[in-house]
Amino acid sequence: MRGQGLSPRTIAERVRVITQLATTTGTDPAALTSRTLSTWLAQLPSPATRDAYYSITRAWSHWLVLTGARDDDPTMRVPRPRVPTSRPRPITDA
Repeated sequence: MRGQGLSPRTIAERVRVITQLATTTGTDPAALTSRTLSTWLAQLPSPATRDAYYSITRAWSHWLVLTGARDDDPTMRVPRPRVPTSRPRPITDA
């Protein structure tokens, strides 16, 4: 991730989410299945969180495939979570 030029905050957040996934599901993150991912995403509190965590697990799974640690990407069998369109929340001039 450092080689990609990602910020330290992004790296820390990705590590945190993958660690949370492993802890919550009791699954080795390198052995993630589409069913486990779907079940875990469904338990998350909001559509925006589901989408963000899906993106992180997708990047993780893609990296595993690129490095040869896995032959398949389980996120390819899980549809991206839908995020409802939100209304703008502008701040006041004051």
